[in-house]
Amino acid sequence: MNRHALPFDVMVTRDDCVYKPSPEPLLLACERLNSEPANAWMVGDGSHDVQAGIAANVKTVWVSHGRRPDFPETPWRTVRDLLELQDVLLTCRR
Repeated sequence: MNRHALPFDVMVTRDDCVYKPSPEPLLLACERLNSEPANAWMVGDGSHDVQAGIAANVKTVWVSHGRRPDFPETPWRTVRDLLELQDVLLTCRR
């Protein structure tokens, strides 16, 4: 984060609670941001990311990197890469 000067309002790490696929890290982040899970997104590229997002009832976007899913859950959206994610973000903003 320091190397790339990325600002974060909230950070949740494995030291804060149990880790994915539990929904707890996502719910804790929502709590710390004072946001409802329905207003949050989980973006990730692994099965635990998708499972945690769905369990937390947040919009879940799986970044596939061209792979087939290795999990039975269905994310809200699937994108191939971060450029495609940007398109989804811009479309949803309108």
